[in-house]
Amino acid sequence: MNEISVVGWIVIAGLGLIVLSSYLSLLSLLRKKNNKPSQISWIKSWQALTRPYEAENKHLEELSERVSDLKKDISPVDWSNKDPEPPLS
Repeated sequence: MNEISVVGWIVIAGLGLIVLSSYLSLLSLLRKKNNKPSQISWIKSWQALTRPYEAENKHLEELSERVSDLKKDISPVDWSNKDPEPPLS
């Protein structure tokens, strides 16, 4: 039989670690199986699924309101002045 190279042992060890970590995570999920998740998390999950962009929409609405307030506060610019101010030096 041929000997396994160092790279081969590293690959075997990596696969073993992946399998072991998967087993341990599934085992921990099985032990927590009887714990019922809180209703709040289910409500939040459902709301996130039904309205995925709710937080972004709130931010955009606030931004829109602020922009419209700024537009109300700005007086119209008089562009008829043909003689601009000299540049600052």
